[in-house]
Amino acid sequence: MVISCQKTVIINVKNSPQKNVCNVILSKDSFIGGYFYESLQILSNDSFRPIFEGSMKIFDQNNTQVAYQLLSNSGGYFSNNKVQEGACYTLDFSSYFGTSYAKTCVPLLPNITNLDTAVIVQQNDTLLRIRLSIKDSSIVANYYTFSCKSYEIFRILSLPNGTKDTQYKWIDKALNSNNPLLFINENNYSNKIYLLEDKQFDGQLFDCEFTLSLTTSNLKEIIFYVDAIDINLFKYYRTFNAQRFYSNDPNAHYISVFNNIENGYGIFGARSRFSYYYKN
Repeated sequence: MVISCQKTVIINVKNSPQKNVCNVILSKDSFIGGYFYESLQILSNDSFRPIFEGSMKIFDQNNTQVAYQLLSNSGGYFSNNKVQEGACYTLDFSSYFGTSYAKTCVPLLPNITNLDTAVIVQQNDTLLRIRLSIKDSSIVANYYTFSCKSYEIFRILSLPNGTKDTQYKWIDKALNSNNPLLFINENNYSNKIYLLEDKQFDGQLFDCEFTLSLTTSNLKEIIFYVDAIDINLFKYYRTFNAQRFYSNDPNAHYISVFNNIENGYGIFGARSRFSYYYKN
């Protein structure tokens, strides 16, 4: 005989005041803009709610307003002004949840002094090897990310007339590094973005090497990125990657994702991007 019992326990969870959530990453030569959402209560089933009754103002280091507009229904806004390399910006965002502030500075473009690529065969796998040298700046602290996207077939639809509709999309590509000790990837949780915090170099050259598989028959094009990022974006990526996978480690403690929005949540960061294109 099996006997079971049940007792309902009511826990009162106090709701916190809702605040603005900002997702603004300024990229060199891209239009100034970003996305804004409502913060969610702990028991909410919603994934996100865009804020569309608000306004975003962005000022440069001369206190000149370079962006202003009411938000669209998607919670996003992009101005006609482009992000300038080396410039600093201040965000002033107002909604029915209050006004939020943040600051960031756009780093200089990564100084790639040498780039060498080759297609190699290793253990029955065809690989693209990417070797590069970066000249580090000794003026300010330097932070970098390395990542890759591939343009691949993700769906083939059979049409009524007997033909096929082949659909492509960009996906994050896994990278392997031959010098993993150079990077900051907590517990090897991610091989789709490598983080580098410059503590070893001071105006010198440092070398990196990556490989990625080319054996996927539907792969058509690859873009390899080297991003010089500001310290806010570096801390955000580092904590986000660790928090995303912390549950895989039974001994891990919960990690809070870095937030640099005053009177709100989210990220206001900046990057300057170097891109390398490869067609299979």
